[in-house]
Amino acid sequence: MPFFVSLLFAASLSFAIPAATNAQSTADNAEARVYFEEGNRLYQEASRSKGNRRDTLLQRSLEAYVDSLRIVRSRNALFNAAIVLGELERYDEAFNYFSEYLRIDGLSDDERREAERRRDDLRDRVAVLHVVTEPEGALVFVDRKDLAPRGETPIELALPAGTHSLYIEREGFVALERSEPMVRGQTRLVELELEPVPVPPAPMEPEPARDVPP
Repeated sequence: MPFFVSLLFAASLSFAIPAATNAQSTADNAEARVYFEEGNRLYQEASRSKGNRRDTLLQRSLEAYVDSLRIVRSRNALFNAAIVLGELERYDEAFNYFSEYLRIDGLSDDERREAERRRDDLRDRVAVLHVVTEPEGALVFVDRKDLAPRGETPIELALPAGTHSLYIEREGFVALERSEPMVRGQTRLVELELEPVPVPPAPMEPEPARDVPP
């Protein structure tokens, strides 16, 4: 049995969602689990199929995982969605899903090693932007600032080949903008030292008027 199928079976046993804090979150978690298990079922069926039927089942499996992630950002749904994206040859998205998965706290050493291995296997097929800032924790926007940030530094992102606009913002520091050429199969490292926003000098207080003797 292929290893990725074993991982999906294991994931279905442990959905890895936050503990419910009220009735609404319990209902949300239950709905997310339904989509997650449907994604697993469709993927298993796809693994036994070929040609167009396999592709259709993979796409439906991905849609089920994405529906689950819209409700609860569970680590196993992220991992399984990344696998399916790779099977669909959507390598940029697969790389980024694995990167998001690896930013989750509490992964075991085995889970982290497996995700890193799978992500690294994609590097020859994607253009990777690796952004590091000092200090860390800067928001990274790519091409459009009117969309949500892609994450916080340090971060690795797979992007389409070509030149991209990069925007870096962190509260209290001067925002940066630059263009970065991206080449498939290569990782472009961008290291930036952020400068604090200058503090304007305090206004000088006028000296008190002196009494002039008559």
